[in-house]
Amino acid sequence: MAFLARVTGSMPSPPFATLARTGGRTAEQRLQTAALISRHRREMQNFRHQDSALVSLDKRERRSLETGLRREALRQIARQGRPTIQPEFTAAAEGRPNQERR
Repeated sequence: MAFLARVTGSMPSPPFATLARTGGRTAEQRLQTAALISRHRREMQNFRHQDSALVSLDKRERRSLETGLRREALRQIARQGRPTIQPEFTAAAEGRPNQERR
């Protein structure tokens, strides 16, 4: 067989040892492929969770900003209608006796 392979340059069929190694290699490749697919699925799930968390964070920050802007607008409106607190209220808040208006 070896002589025929040397003379013709080709073998009619691969040797048994090569077939045995190839079979083992194929099984190992299947296991590695399955492990790789599993890893990719876990990573994709992790990416989806991170994306969901970032979307939630963006919503929360946007709502907080909108709430702050609304509060500031209401404070501006309140300041425009009442520029100062009357002295009687200030005196009452400090616990001083009422003073007459001048």
